[in-house]
Amino acid sequence: MRLGLVVNNNGAPAVEAVRRMPVLAEEAGYESVWVTDHVVGVRSFQPVYGATWMEPMMALAWMAAATSRIRLGVGVLVVPYRDPVLTAKMIATLDQLSGGRVDLGIGTGWARSEYHALGRGDLFGERGAVTDESIEVMLRCWQGGEFGFEGKYFRFRSLQFDPVPVQRPRVPLWIGSRTGQRAPMRRVAKYADVWHPTGLSPEE
Repeated sequence: MRLGLVVNNNGAPAVEAVRRMPVLAEEAGYESVWVTDHVVGVRSFQPVYGATWMEPMMALAWMAAATSRIRLGVGVLVVPYRDPVLTAKMIATLDQLSGGRVDLGIGTGWARSEYHALGRGDLFGERGAVTDESIEVMLRCWQGGEFGFEGKYFRFRSLQFDPVPVQRPRVPLWIGSRTGQRAPMRRVAKYADVWHPTGLSPEE
């Protein structure tokens, strides 16, 4: 059995948790550490989450520098919050700097108000399709070289992408969904290296 530890990058203890917990987890023999992706506090989070959030990719970069063996994951990155080419670059950079220790959890998000706060409110209704197309862009980026892309949401004629991730052919993709969600489960079947469920009972 491989055990991972979620580092609380939310709330008042977030800064110290991100600074200290990965090193302690690595010393204790955990296989991985994980952070969560929210960017701002919105009313729909209350009372579960507060307003304080450490940005997940920056937090993982700090963790990578502070550790040497433990794997580094985000569960899950809300893919439509960010441009997919830039996201692919951030992930590839982190994988290079960490020596190939990144696990990428992917989800669509659920907080409409956070979408609006990030200037992406027009994508909320089609966030599943945006996520799928973003994955296609990122997968192509991680192949490296020069290419173009023509999709519904993203299109460009030609770019060159380098460096690519250390892990080949890509970083492992952990696709988030619940059972009974048809479109997310299709995404799992098509793209996932690992199914990343939430809210399941042991029987489920």
